[in-house]
Parts: sequence; C-alpha cells; structure tokens
Amino acid sequence: MKKMAWVVFLFISLAWPLAAKERCVIATPAWPERTQADGSGAYFDIMRAVFEPASCTLEIQIVPWKRALLMVESGEADLMLGWFYNPESPEATRFVKWPFDVEETVVVFKKSLVANWSGPETMENQKVLWPRGYNYQKFFNFKMDWSETNQIESGLSMLALDRTRFFMLGKNGLASAKPPPDSEIYAVKLVLTNGLLPYFSRTPHGKRLSEIYEQRMPALLESGELQKIYARYGRPMPELKPRQATK
Repeated sequence: MKKMAWVVFLFISLAWPLAAKERCVIATPAWPERTQADGSGAYFDIMRAVFEPASCTLEIQIVPWKRALLMVESGEADLMLGWFYNPESPEATRFVKWPFDVEETVVVFKKSLVANWSGPETMENQKVLWPRGYNYQKFFNFKMDWSETNQIESGLSMLALDRTRFFMLGKNGLASAKPPPDSEIYAVKLVLTNGLLPYFSRTPHGKRLSEIYEQRMPALLESGELQKIYARYGRPMPELKPRQATK
C-alpha cells in the first residue's frame, strides 16, 4: 500500500509542472525578423527567454497595432510589443522599466517640397501621416495636421500623390516597405529614438507577467543571452537602459 501511495505521489509530482503552465497571450503586428507570423523573430525569442522558465507558454496573435491595443485593454491579450514610453501619457505608470529594443522613428518627405529641413519643427502645422495607433503627436510640443493609415505602402502612396507632406514611421517599418522610397526623390530624417517596451494588461495575470519581465530582463542582459538572440538575427546588441520610474 505504501509503495502504491509513493507511485501516485511521484506521478502527481511529475505531472504538476505540466498542469501549472500558464498562457501568455501576446498581440502584435508583424515586423520582419522581429515578430513573424510563424512565431519566429528576435522579439518572440526574447519573450520566450523571459517567460518560458517561469512555466509560461507563449500564444502569439499577429494583428494590426490598433487591434493589439484593444486586445490588451480588454484583457483578451496579456501584452503587446513595441510601445514607446512617454512620461506625459496617462498610461505611464503601467510601463515596465526595461526596454527590449531601441526604435528609431523617421520621417519621409519629397525633397522638392521641403527644401529646408531644420529638424522636427519643420512639420509644425503641416500634414503629417503615420501608422494607425502610433500616436506620435504625444512626443512633440507643436501642432500638426495629422492623420493615420493602416498600411505602410498606403502611406507611401499618399506621399507620392502629395496627399500628405510628411510620412512618419519606424525605421524598421520603412525598411520592410516594398518597393522602398526612391532616394533620388525622397529624404529620410531621424526624429525620435525610443526604448521599446511591452505594454501589459491591467488584469492580475498581466501584473504577474510584468513582474516576471522586470525580474528576468536584467538577468538576461547580464548573462549575455539577449546579445546571443540579437546575434542570431544578424543584429548588433542595442544599448538597453532602464527608464526612471514614474513617481
């Protein structure tokens, strides 16, 4: 009888880690070599390195940016990737400290229409377009006549037809455009550099995942694991620094 009880205890002990696995639902747009539809990409590999040791299995949903945000806000997804921290944003207290990448934001415009670029202020009171949901207006202290587009190719088409003066987007997104803008006709200027953060849901599960993320990221950085992941995709290791906590 004691032997049978020991066998049952051993079986339960071995099965427990499987039963204890949690889902971690990530909603994000697709970005080449970062978040790809087949589940590959540097960002997904980083999230696996963060959460899988804590018995969390990733469930990936590739959706447009606006849809990803709605999923996180409703609790349908636990987190989304690629959010810029803005201390003036009402969501500022919900952000973790550690970024997983650094994103450069650029603006594209026709050289023939903007003869004298003098920095981001050149866009003041001008028509500026960007991908839906990115809310770049929060990062500038001047007014723009801004609008949004669902597709990068649509934005470049509007730029070509003079339906907007400037098209603002992530440098990585621009690199994925097919065909890319003709450098003889268009100029590309850097306007923002931001750490990229995950944005977690307000649910208890989202809070727990954010705590795991905050604990694991500095450990992965110190161990060199993050550098190995970026090297796997032929990318240099970005300079990752924790942001100052919001008071």
